[in-house]
Amino acid sequence: MVFELTPTDFLLISIVVALVAVAQFFKGRKINLLLMNYTASKFEEILKPKDKIYQWLGLYVGYKAVFKIGNKTLD
Repeated sequence: MVFELTPTDFLLISIVVALVAVAQFFKGRKINLLLMNYTASKFEEILKPKDKIYQWLGLYVGYKAVFKIGNKTLD
């Protein structure tokens, strides 16, 4: 049994795959933001920094944090 793809079939499959990819991108972004927010809040809760700097490195990479605790700086 051979299944032949017409141009219309190929277009529909491409659209569905693109929609799934876009949905996964935004779902993953939301999850990453929640995880980063949770992690940062726990660090702040434990370390109680006087000053803090967050640098966003990329959507899926994460962030870099610098905390100033007393006279010391933690990178």
